[in-house]
Amino acid sequence: MNKWLKYLVYVSVIFLGWYLWKANILHVPDIQNYGLLAVSLILLFLGYLTKSKTWQVSLQSKSVNIGLRDAVASTGLAELGKYIPGKLWVILGRAGYVSGHYDISTKQASGISLVVQFITIWSGILVALAGIVFIRVSVEWILALSAGWLALTFALFFRPWHNFAEKLLKKIRKKDTKLPFIDIREVSGILHWFFIDWLVRMSGFYVLLLSISNSELSLAIAAGYPLAITLGILAVIAPGGLGVREGILIVWFQAAGFDLGTSTTLAVSSRLWALLGEVGVFVLGMLMQRK
Repeated sequence: MNKWLKYLVYVSVIFLGWYLWKANILHVPDIQNYGLLAVSLILLFLGYLTKSKTWQVSLQSKSVNIGLRDAVASTGLAELGKYIPGKLWVILGRAGYVSGHYDISTKQASGISLVVQFITIWSGILVALAGIVFIRVSVEWILALSAGWLALTFALFFRPWHNFAEKLLKKIRKKDTKLPFIDIREVSGILHWFFIDWLVRMSGFYVLLLSISNSELSLAIAAGYPLAITLGILAVIAPGGLGVREGILIVWFQAAGFDLGTSTTLAVSSRLWALLGEVGVFVLGMLMQRK
């Protein structure tokens, strides 16, 4: 492992421990069905395999013939980097691993990693929109999310709007800000993997809710997961989306008919569940890395 990537691993573990202690969310909920919990955990880890697959096919579309083992290793080793403020380490971490084992520079690999992150956000919001119409959220929510998705679509896939978005960000931030421009023709052959990834992870989330809730749940409630994940990613100041994801899910569950106490329990439980997956795929990445 590259020396700087090794330090990244150490620092990410330290930050994760700090935020877990600070957030005080390590509370195990009452489990109603352990069989369903086991199924949700299996789907959770499958979700990290599909996440690694999106990274693999994205690299392969740029002629980087990476194997699934290295895709999993690089994804797993960088997974806890989301808890380092700024969140760039998730992007740079897996790029650094790949550049250390394949004929591609860290800069090029980071560019592909950034594109993967944006497509993940774009596809996640679209999936959330498909389910949000079945949850009793306000029209303002739906309009805001739709507007955000459309703005992201134009900024990523249409050159004139992409240039306009970069100029607008430069004016707001007072410095050059580069957005990745994505040629829809180049990624059309791999987009389905991003939606498969979301469907697997949403399935795990839905089964988790079934395992800790006595209520009948609509399948549409699973759309809250990509919504919380994508908005958590966009909240750069919140390491790992801590607090942001839970807040969104609490509002989501209340809109679905749960009281505040139950909504809070479900939201915090989903974070603990996700942490098990993050630590698990991190350990898997450590085991699968090439020396």
